[in-house]
Amino acid sequence: MDDTIVKLNNSIADKIFLALLCLYFILKPFYLWENGLPQISDIVLLTAIILYILKNKLKIGIFKGARQYVLINFIFIFYISFINILWSLILNGEFSFFKASMFYIFNFIAAIIVVSSHHEYGERIYRLIYFSALASIALQFIVFSFSGGFTGNRVVAYFNNPNQLGYHSLLTLALLLCINGKLSINGIWLFTGIFFSFVLCLASLSKAAIISFLGMLLYSILVNIKDWILTKKINRVYLVLMLITAAIPIYYQYNSEAFSANLFFDSVKYRLSTIGQSGDDNLSERGYDRVFKYPRYLLFGAGEGLYSRFRATMEIHSTIGNILMSYGLIGILLYISILILACRKNRWEGLYILAFITLYGLTHNGVRNTFFWIIISLIYSGGFTNEQKIRRKPDILLFNTGIMRGRNL
Repeated sequence: MDDTIVKLNNSIADKIFLALLCLYFILKPFYLWENGLPQISDIVLLTAIILYILKNKLKIGIFKGARQYVLINFIFIFYISFINILWSLILNGEFSFFKASMFYIFNFIAAIIVVSSHHEYGERIYRLIYFSALASIALQFIVFSFSGGFTGNRVVAYFNNPNQLGYHSLLTLALLLCINGKLSINGIWLFTGIFFSFVLCLASLSKAAIISFLGMLLYSILVNIKDWILTKKINRVYLVLMLITAAIPIYYQYNSEAFSANLFFDSVKYRLSTIGQSGDDNLSERGYDRVFKYPRYLLFGAGEGLYSRFRATMEIHSTIGNILMSYGLIGILLYISILILACRKNRWEGLYILAFITLYGLTHNGVRNTFFWIIISLIYSGGFTNEQKIRRKPDILLFNTGIMRGRNL
């Protein structure tokens, strides 16, 4: 990269921005207010975004190859805002529609800033995010341990409900797996992060999070087994994980009574055994029946708000279901396009990560979580890593007050 970018990377403004970005991930698990309100981490991230834009003189630089990704994201957000404004006007200015739109707009800006900062800082941004997420999950684990550990009830930690803890643990695993392959990091850090996030995921007793977590982790192990067979090389962390995975069923076979006597493992076992039996496990309780009861909304969407229209008090408990009902087939196609673009750019390496997050999203709506959109952008940006190593002066686009133009650095 040229001298201009190097100087920018060492400026005080850059250091403050990077510190705020790290602080966002560290504070992400701490919910001080009720759901639906910005949390302390969101305020920190907003401050970081404003600083980033100001320090770059209202310009956001991205790789030219990212034009399509940014455009599809913009169209998705524009469509969401249009549908929500339209329904708000139809329903006498209902404010909840505007509130929903603000979440998506904020997440869009955060996602684009991640793509832009990867262009500006390169692998440095990956490393900072990786260790910030690791520090965050370690802090949660320490708090969990010193507060008495598992006592038989679903652990909430500093979230508002246990499902949020389970989802955050799943997203942390996704981030660690996504970034670890791009950097040369001591395997002990990856193993530590996986262990802490897995314990917290289990402690949340979130069925969807546990299943998705195990699926994502096992798939990554299988991929490394395949690489081991083909290249005769394997990451030591995955070798340890393979040995543990193989040893657990054997140990359980001969020590089942010890497992049953352990409150933690017995609670997890019981929770998983009730899949499909709980009242909220059926499609109707999750809100899917709205899709079939109100098919007239399936093309353009019903907007995200005023759920009393459907004789309900809240949204559909599903990422896919909520987008389909709120923004119709057009919205769901735009959303899927974003995921496909991210995976395709990264040679489909992140497909399994997004697939298991989507699996969780079949019974929970996690689309408004900023952490999720950051992971999508990290997966997408990973496709530029090799190009950036080969060509140190990449073409970029500068976004300046809505006007796009290209130049070579």
